[in-house]
Amino acid sequence: MTQLGRACLAALLVGAIVTLAACSGGGSDKKASAPDAPTDACGMLTRTRAEAFLGGPVAEPRTSGSTTAGSGLVLTCSYVLASDATKAVAVLLRRQKGQGDDLGAAMQGLKKLTYPGVNTREVSGIGERALWAEPPGLRQLTVLVDDDVLVVSVGPDVTVDATTALARELLRDRPPVT
Repeated sequence: MTQLGRACLAALLVGAIVTLAACSGGGSDKKASAPDAPTDACGMLTRTRAEAFLGGPVAEPRTSGSTTAGSGLVLTCSYVLASDATKAVAVLLRRQKGQGDDLGAAMQGLKKLTYPGVNTREVSGIGERALWAEPPGLRQLTVLVDDDVLVVSVGPDVTVDATTALARELLRDRPPVT
């Protein structure tokens, strides 16, 4: 995996950890539990979808998944373009019962904790709340819907509109909450 691919995945994972802290501190005292879900985010971000988004064949995906009793589920999947490893797309799905209880607090946590000093703006028309961020060398769209946080990480040359369109497709294919 290239340096940009590693940086993209690292940023995605760091964002997930901070998102976890931001979203779990929303004031709910409900006990969280991990719902049934797939063990692979590449079920949403398929090879076909990644190739269409990146414009060509992609290398083998990097994927991870973890479920911890009481802390929910975190799944990741990332691809880099086979002919240009500087082009990458990664997705993270974090599901925890109750994390969607206070979306306002979650959004403020994202702005203040995950992206301090970074150009951000809220995006309408997707999920319950969504935030576009432009950290150095990377762009991220974080979508809050139900008890899910979906983070789509892309290269710095990708637009919010293209990323939002991809996120809509990913949300359609996210695993059902049981």
